[in-house]
Amino acid sequence: MSKEKHPVPKGREEHFMGIIWSMVEPFGIEDISEVMDFVKLLDESIARHVMERDNNVSPQKKVHTDRVKFISIFKARYLEFTDLEYRRPVTPADGKLIHQANKTLQDSGFNGDDYLKWTYTVFLKENDKFAPGTLKQVCSEFFLHKFLYDHKEERVARQKAELAKKEGHALLNKAREMIRSSSDQIFIENVKNLVKQYSDRDIMLVQFRNELNKLAKNSA
Repeated sequence: MSKEKHPVPKGREEHFMGIIWSMVEPFGIEDISEVMDFVKLLDESIARHVMERDNNVSPQKKVHTDRVKFISIFKARYLEFTDLEYRRPVTPADGKLIHQANKTLQDSGFNGDDYLKWTYTVFLKENDKFAPGTLKQVCSEFFLHKFLYDHKEERVARQKAELAKKEGHALLNKAREMIRSSSDQIFIENVKNLVKQYSDRDIMLVQFRNELNKLAKNSA
């Protein structure tokens, strides 16, 4: 496998990735295509983070946007459920709870819309003693864990789907790299054909991974 050069890292994140790359060759990781795909995916994630940091794209902006969206959906659901407007002020403490709720949901493959729809069309209808629900209540661990428990199978499926999506992205990047670094037209056409089959969903992720790794191994 041709050795890639990686620049001397500047910050903590780049230094971390530099350490990872420094261990690839000594531990023989470069010969394990499946693992290398995820090393490259990690490298891309670090690069994206550094780009956002260096261009002053604050993570707090997304947190704020997600929080505003959650409040908006909550108030709309509350109005629909009660025919009353939710007039309680949203405190900084509420804001922290909303952020934690959003993170819990996102880590499980859901979003505020999924959750609040269930809260007001299923849970509160079946549990009138909690109705109509305050912002603090719907962000509570009890409400959130009940939602995640009731959607356990879907949660596992969504998490697997997200992992498969990331792996598919890494494999497509690998295929593009294979095409760029080769002058063998037959090899290039074989890779392109494999990418097309995967993109058209004629083959599944496992077959795409196996066939791509087979092509890479045979060309080494």
